[in-house]
Amino acid sequence: MEDDEDNKPENKATARNRKAPTGPGKDDLMDLARRTGDMAVYGYYAKTMSSSSKIQLVLVNILEAFVLTFPRMFHSLVSFINDH
Repeated sequence: MEDDEDNKPENKATARNRKAPTGPGKDDLMDLARRTGDMAVYGYYAKTMSSSSKIQLVLVNILEAFVLTFPRMFHSLVSFINDH
């Protein structure tokens, strides 16, 4: 019976003091104007990163590319060697 508070009808004072929705506020409009992937956001993050962090990011991306493509390349090489 913990939902009893939610099911009680509002008293008149509470209903009178409740404000009607006024629409989106200034912050809401700014949030809508901000787009995910906006180049300004990427620029901000790039400026706040240290040089060592940027180097680490590049190295991790290179490592990821190698790890994702190596098995396919290795399999192709082994198949080619076994066929000849």
